[in-house]
Amino acid sequence: MKRFCVRCGVEESKDTPIIDNLCPKCFVEVKGIVKPIDFIEIESCGICGAIRYNGKWYYPTTPEEAKLIVREVISSRINVAEDIKIVSLDIDLGRIAEGVANIILKISIHGKTTMDIVKSIPIRWRKTICINCRRRHGKSYTAIIQLRYLNIDGEVNKFIDEISEMFTDFISEISEVDNGFDIKVLDIHTATKIVEMARRRWRYVRIVESYGDVMRRSDGSRYARKYISIRIMNIKPGDYIVVSGVPYTVLSVDGDVVRLLNSDGVEEVMPMDILIKGYSKFRSKRKESYRSG
Repeated sequence: MKRFCVRCGVEESKDTPIIDNLCPKCFVEVKGIVKPIDFIEIESCGICGAIRYNGKWYYPTTPEEAKLIVREVISSRINVAEDIKIVSLDIDLGRIAEGVANIILKISIHGKTTMDIVKSIPIRWRKTICINCRRRHGKSYTAIIQLRYLNIDGEVNKFIDEISEMFTDFISEISEVDNGFDIKVLDIHTATKIVEMARRRWRYVRIVESYGDVMRRSDGSRYARKYISIRIMNIKPGDYIVVSGVPYTVLSVDGDVVRLLNSDGVEEVMPMDILIKGYSKFRSKRKESYRSG
């Protein structure tokens, strides 16, 4: 028995199945494809260009990355009508600066037929300030990394240059101090990444973590800044160190062991990991000032 579309009268065929008494064209017109959307709002930082998605800020480093994030934002807002399934979805951002995104859909209707649809959706950009820029301009920071070396090491300056470039949006300030740098970081996650980079850069480091006094934010919540001490244990022959309360002069450093001379003139060989755990004071033969920690 032949069937016809109750709306336009077209006869059912292999290429034109009848679905709920309607042909595919009329089905789409009556049922709708995409649930009504007046516009899609995209929140972005007016200072650094970060884009907010699902309550989280993303920081693209290239235009391609920014487009990927925008596509994710738009895709998350596309909901099709009942009985329609998205087979594929593409988004043309060629007119995004004009406030328009073209949605290219391939849809399946009741699993019986597929159709290609193009739909334009208005885009509204809402400019705001991301949390990192707010902290940066407010001179706020969550953690301080105290990077220190025992002996001058050219790798330290290279390391500082690398993290300055890599985490430029997440570091509030880097200041040079005696025998190292203080690095003020906006979030704990970035601070952790920097610490791991230091572990990989130098074979022997001594890391100590602590928290400062509890403070109150403008919204009333409490927080405490984290302090991370990274001591680069690059000792050299002739250095004076104190390990577990015992003073030594460094005779040689050979891989994982250090040959030491105590105050009684007795030589000792100490594994580097034991030395790091017990280390408390240092003086370079090139300087007369003492350093603890």
